[in-house]
Amino acid sequence: MKREEFMTAIAPMLEGAGFRRSRSTWHKQYPDAVAVFNVQASRWEPEYNLNMAIYVRALGEERTPSEYDCHLRRQLGIADRTAEEVFRETIAWLGRNSTFSGMRATIREELDITATPELKKYLSIS
Repeated sequence: MKREEFMTAIAPMLEGAGFRRSRSTWHKQYPDAVAVFNVQASRWEPEYNLNMAIYVRALGEERTPSEYDCHLRRQLGIADRTAEEVFRETIAWLGRNSTFSGMRATIREELDITATPELKKYLSIS
């Protein structure tokens, strides 16, 4: 699916879930965070990237941050996925990480997967 077709397909789903659109980026306000979904153009058209991110309100005052200015970020693969599948994964990840406890759990899981035993011991997460 081409980038513009994808954005046309996912826009009503995101807007129905409370996101507001500005060009190729959608934002949703939460008490602790701003959820961001972005469809990033690629110089290798028709390819594009899907970015999800969380901006932590306690760390700044942005109301509509760019994805790259967010504190917690994730990129989704688009290969052979429908807009509905992407929407479900996006809503689940952004919803989970819109609270401090959700953010902590995600960071702990990512560190558990990627950190060396030495780093885990240093951070006291093992």
